[in-house]
Amino acid sequence: RFGGPKQIAPWRGKPLILHVLDAVAKAAVDEIVVVLGAHQDRVRPVVERWRAAHARGKPVRLVPNPHWAEGLSTSVRAGLRALGPVSAALFPLADQPRISSALLDALIQRHRQTLAPAVVPTYGDKPGAPVLFDARLFPELMELQGDVGGRVLVRKYREAVAWVAWDVSAGQDVDRPADLDQLA
Repeated sequence: RFGGPKQIAPWRGKPLILHVLDAVAKAAVDEIVVVLGAHQDRVRPVVERWRAAHARGKPVRLVPNPHWAEGLSTSVRAGLRALGPVSAALFPLADQPRISSALLDALIQRHRQTLAPAVVPTYGDKPGAPVLFDARLFPELMELQGDVGGRVLVRKYREAVAWVAWDVSAGQDVDRPADLDQLA
């Protein structure tokens, strides 16, 4: 749909993925895992340069996903395999440059308060990403197959999910080049 590596498409003077990584680095996370799929030969150098200058002392691992063409589930599994021992994991997407460290910290705080199996932001009346998953769901996330992400588990555990209402603009994602012009 995008016609190239959208992770490195420029928006406000820098690649989309760097907006997301800046937010993650400023948030209360212990480590950062970047799963590289399609176009990793072009995305990796961008992330490596960022890591050298902006990681804020946090470990940043770049994990290749050679099975990316088999769907989103392969990236979820690759990311989880790369994690150290953690109580939860956030799954920000490279195509949501308007997410902020404040949103990520709100998701983390809500998890600490509730210990919910998942914490999901809502943008208006719609659930969105990034989603925080408690480690109790990691085995089920590892079983996902095909072009399926954690949304399946959010539906499965809907009654136990914790929700965080957030500004609609943060949930905007980029699917087509024209979407870059639509970002608030």
